[in-house]
Amino acid sequence: MTQLNYLNAENQRWFLWWPVGMGVGIAAYFALPFEPHVISTLFIFLCVSASLIWNLYYFRHTSFQNETSIRFFLYGFLSIIIGFAVAKIRADMLSTPMLTHQINEVFITGTIKDIEHPPYKKGNKRRILLNDVSYEEKKKGLPHAVRLNIADHLIEGKPGDVVKCKADLIPISFPSSLYGYDFQLQAYFAGIGAVGRVKKSCVLIKAAEHTLLSRLRYQLTQNLRKMMPGVNGQIAAALVTGDRSGIPKDVRQNFIDAGIAHILAISGLHISLVAGLIFLIVRRGFALIPFFAERFFVKKWAAIVSVFATSGYLAISGFGFPAQRAFFMTALVMIGICIDRNPISMRSLSLAATLILFLFPESLLWGMTINGRKSYSKLLS
Repeated sequence: MTQLNYLNAENQRWFLWWPVGMGVGIAAYFALPFEPHVISTLFIFLCVSASLIWNLYYFRHTSFQNETSIRFFLYGFLSIIIGFAVAKIRADMLSTPMLTHQINEVFITGTIKDIEHPPYKKGNKRRILLNDVSYEEKKKGLPHAVRLNIADHLIEGKPGDVVKCKADLIPISFPSSLYGYDFQLQAYFAGIGAVGRVKKSCVLIKAAEHTLLSRLRYQLTQNLRKMMPGVNGQIAAALVTGDRSGIPKDVRQNFIDAGIAHILAISGLHISLVAGLIFLIVRRGFALIPFFAERFFVKKWAAIVSVFATSGYLAISGFGFPAQRAFFMTALVMIGICIDRNPISMRSLSLAATLILFLFPESLLWGMTINGRKSYSKLLS
């Protein structure tokens, strides 16, 4: 009886448990030692979903002794099924080709998406990410995006430039232990099919207009490092553009030992600071102008400006998962201000988590390890 009373009291809060159920379904998919067939998955999903929805409707319009308990468990099971189906559809939609064997001295052409400057690379090396990769020898199963180490004197391009490289490509390795970090899994969902080393590179075509954001982010990172030499510039770049590749290992370890390593990852703290600062400046600034203060709701205008400013910061920072979650929550708070609703609510957290899990189900795995994960080099072979 106590459990039934608790479920009745939580009747208006069931929505908060929806991302939890989706997370269970997503974790169940990634924990499978085999790959379920997409047609079978969709058929089971449609049948089970239709049955659950009908039962939810039936128990809602009929009197039953344990109606609340049954509805709660049906509701939770529906969220689990949807999470499982979303993870399966996401994995099949990506279809990232993963290299399975080493290829030496191959000529590839691709567009530079990002350039990193890891301090632990010897000989002043950089690390570049190439997208839309094409090969001189046409073969099936070759990756469309690769991450390459390259000497500083060989790289002449910036993000958006198309380069032709002579490189050695190697497959992405499996986890070194059962509980080790799965680089292959991360690379699969990032669209990266191989890593390697560049032997020769030259710029072919300059950047197109649609790569303006990548160039702006790269240029801002370099300007911060130039204006603030040393570790300060590397930390500033991590806080503004999200590029943490230049932070030395000892400095990163110091942050970890102090328990403040999360500051280096752009998330809720950074997004809320930007949104709050812009909101305060715009609202106080409009309040100083009688024409605006007397004719418009300056608080709502400040909320709208804060959403646009925060979206710009999200784009510059690289669209990380914690930053996306924080942006969704901040946007919901500002929308609540605009429509005169209570902006501080757990529903904003639940809705933000649901959106991220629906769009990027793999984000659940970045902070956890699941035993028995499938091999993504074999997933779509």
